[in-house]
Amino acid sequence: MQPIHPVPSGVLLGALLAVACPLHAEQAHVHGYATLDVAVDGNTLALRLESPLDSFVGFERAPKNEKERAAVRRMAQALRSEQAFLPSAAAACRLKDVALSSPVLDPALLLPAAQGQPPAQPAAEAGHKGHAEILADYTYECATPAALRGLEVGLFKSFTGLKRLDVQVAAPQGQTSARLTAKKTALAW
Repeated sequence: MQPIHPVPSGVLLGALLAVACPLHAEQAHVHGYATLDVAVDGNTLALRLESPLDSFVGFERAPKNEKERAAVRRMAQALRSEQAFLPSAAAACRLKDVALSSPVLDPALLLPAAQGQPPAQPAAEAGHKGHAEILADYTYECATPAALRGLEVGLFKSFTGLKRLDVQVAAPQGQTSARLTAKKTALAW
């Protein structure tokens, strides 16, 4: 883990998640690798996960058949699961929102499972060339934010294609970075 540097209080979450981090800037599109930006502001914990789509479903294009569409739906369900990220229990954080997006996937495939939801149709790639990503934004509300000192990442259990997660944290205690793997899934700050 790299050293912690003080962060002024009241930093805007959106700005924290939008700023390019040095650790992430050196990382190119590499299958099996993902990035996670963590921002703590007041009682809000915000996470932004970005990864090659291949790390989660094994391909980087619109699904071509029902088997591939089912793989995308399973991915979305696992990413929306409360087990994907587990903030410090003492902080009593509640998952408020998860937003998933990808330039090559039909948004209907990424929605929570709902009765009566029409089956998604194959998405047109809309001229998309090259590598496709999946982006997931999470918002938690914490009852005891002072007790928020870390996060357990459950993604490695659900996605065997995920080998490494490079993390940047901006919290009231400071900024830090870490590299997580299937053998090291706990993040502390």
